[in-house]
Amino acid sequence: MERLTKGDGNCAWAYKDGVLLEPCELAYAEDRTHIIGELMRRLASYEDTGLGPEDMATIKLFAASADSEKSKRLLELSEADAAGLLVVWPCKIGTTLFRVWAGEIRRYHVVSINAQNHIGLRFLVECMPFMRFYWDDEIGKSVFLTPEEAEKALEVQYGKM
Repeated sequence: MERLTKGDGNCAWAYKDGVLLEPCELAYAEDRTHIIGELMRRLASYEDTGLGPEDMATIKLFAASADSEKSKRLLELSEADAAGLLVVWPCKIGTTLFRVWAGEIRRYHVVSINAQNHIGLRFLVECMPFMRFYWDDEIGKSVFLTPEEAEKALEVQYGKM
């Protein structure tokens, strides 16, 4: 597709057949209606995407990716997400969770994760030792994925570090 415009971020210029059209030339060009109409159609198509210049730069990098298998997989995941088939788990089995308890930070290891869909999708995370269970919405509030998060919670709860 032939470019109709070029710009430098501050100004844009119209081109016809690769030749710069001065504003007065565009105003008097015999086919100015066609040129302006084509500019408007292309702008409308671009604006219909809802994407901005930064988004287009990202898409261009993605499209230029040499690894087509990754591109195909990302497309599959995007389509699954749009269809409501993609679920992001709160953590993975084997993850260490950290909990503030009695002024200390305790470690628990995730041994299973169960999806529950009684009132919306929720995850029940089972940890050892002591067969502890946590709902996914507790992660980041009462149990944490990193010891640093737990230390901050300990400081807030008990005023010590």
